[in-house]
Amino acid sequence: MDPFTIAMVIMAALGAGTSAYAQKSAADTQKKMLDRQAEDAKIAADAQKTADKLKAQKVREQGEKLKARQRVAYAKSGVVGNVGTPLLVQTEAARAVEEEAMLVSREGDLAAISGRTRADLLRWQGGVASRAGAWKAGSTALSGFSAAGSLLRDSSGKKYDEVVN
Repeated sequence: MDPFTIAMVIMAALGAGTSAYAQKSAADTQKKMLDRQAEDAKIAADAQKTADKLKAQKVREQGEKLKARQRVAYAKSGVVGNVGTPLLVQTEAARAVEEEAMLVSREGDLAAISGRTRADLLRWQGGVASRAGAWKAGSTALSGFSAAGSLLRDSSGKKYDEVVN
């Protein structure tokens, strides 16, 4: 076998190996990037949920202050605050405050669910990218090694049947 053919076979094999390695490396990098984005999405979702829980707590605290001001106002005016209309007014105010707090808290829960779903999707995409990269790398390697084999076969001057048998 002549030196040129040997060099071509070696270059074909090295080219296939290098290309396969590059494809696998690119896929691994993409997976790492998507995993990082997934972690960021989860952290953001948890932070939003925590922030909305704090907002809900603040709404409740403001509601307690409102009830206290109402009781003081009723007491100053000489009205008994724990019966009749004053009680109904305080009960309605407390209900409205709790409703607002629950809405704020629910927004945080929904944001957390959305963020975690996004994180799961990103992780899934990373896994798909990694598997696809492995398949592409394998395919590239097989194609390159097949080309190298063809060069070897063609350089021998024998027909395919003579090489196989």
